[in-house]
Amino acid sequence: MMKYVQLWKINKNNEIDPITKIQGETFSTLDEITKKLPDGAYTTLRTYQHDYALNITDHFNRLDETCKLAGYDLKIKKEILRNNLKKILQQTKNISDLRLRISIDLTESIGDIYISDEELSVPPSEAYLQGVDVITKKMHRDNPKAKMTGFLKSTSDLRQEMPQDINEILMLTADDKLLEGLSSNFFVIKDKNIYTEENDVLSGITRSTVFEIADLLGIPVIKEGIYLKDLPEVDEAFITSASRLVLPIRTIDKLPIGEQTPGLITQKLMTAFQEKIKKSIKKI
Repeated sequence: MMKYVQLWKINKNNEIDPITKIQGETFSTLDEITKKLPDGAYTTLRTYQHDYALNITDHFNRLDETCKLAGYDLKIKKEILRNNLKKILQQTKNISDLRLRISIDLTESIGDIYISDEELSVPPSEAYLQGVDVITKKMHRDNPKAKMTGFLKSTSDLRQEMPQDINEILMLTADDKLLEGLSSNFFVIKDKNIYTEENDVLSGITRSTVFEIADLLGIPVIKEGIYLKDLPEVDEAFITSASRLVLPIRTIDKLPIGEQTPGLITQKLMTAFQEKIKKSIKKI
């Protein structure tokens, strides 16, 4: 059965209109939709219990921030966004949870807003019990703090060509510093401290939640990236994203990470994150 995916555009009356084709072509994933839309700002989130979300206001604020970094102060009307998300959720009651992407045109018709949604797909339970395998590639975002659809388009082929047994590609600087994944933030644990790059990566919303949880658990966070050569000394590693949450890493470029996966601190973060979801999700 074909996976559900839909595109909507907010019209001049602040209502959503469904779009079934772009440039005369149909689509089957959010990424296919993004490739065909004008370049601009975006944010991607997921629902819980169909119509609940975690930190949805942060997603709206990130759209504002990205637009400003791109040179546009659009003053996004967040209640209009929220109301139209509610309408989409009302029309998709037969789907348990959704992955939603809000995109804002910053190149053609400045300020036009699109919402795309698809049935949520998350890693299998085995991935959280055993960890996942990732690889590295020398590349980076041109404007790392701006969440722009141009990056999704430029890396689309790379993600499609990624081997099925690989969950993510981690980006590397020219001197082999580990930055972030193509669609995730990256963390390592060394000597009971969490390390993660700060300056040259997206300020992910799931990433910020990890910082909050680490503070509550008394785990120090050092906002500095590590280098490939340091991986043999790393005790644990994980990636985060809206769909993955906290996902442990088993190997990087086939190099085993730590003595067990997930490591003890990663397990604590995973458990605490689930508790955070139970307490903090709010109806959209």
